[in-house]
Amino acid sequence: MIDPIFPPTPSKLPMASRLMGTPSASQITGQAAPNYDQVRKTAQDFAAVFFQEMLQPMFDGLPTDGAFHGGHAENVFRGQLLQEYGKILAKSPSSTPLVDSLTHQILKLQEAPHGN
Repeated sequence: MIDPIFPPTPSKLPMASRLMGTPSASQITGQAAPNYDQVRKTAQDFAAVFFQEMLQPMFDGLPTDGAFHGGHAENVFRGQLLQEYGKILAKSPSSTPLVDSLTHQILKLQEAPHGN
């Protein structure tokens, strides 16, 4: 909480708060904001799920009646395979701009004032 008698000096406020004149979420809740590595990991996990969902329709049309006769086990394996593909794609250098953008947006949302 911000002490109304002894408010923090402007140099101790986050940049967004200094520009907008509003307290950050961490100042309102009294909890420290997550560090950059945690936010980056969350953004990478979100990108992995995004890639998994984008790959799903490509695999839905593939026949499963080949040499191994498909079945329930292949459907389960395919879901796990797509999950791993998503993780690999999220960690690849080509997805860095997406993960960077997601990280920036998460940090920006954490700095936004809550309420109205």
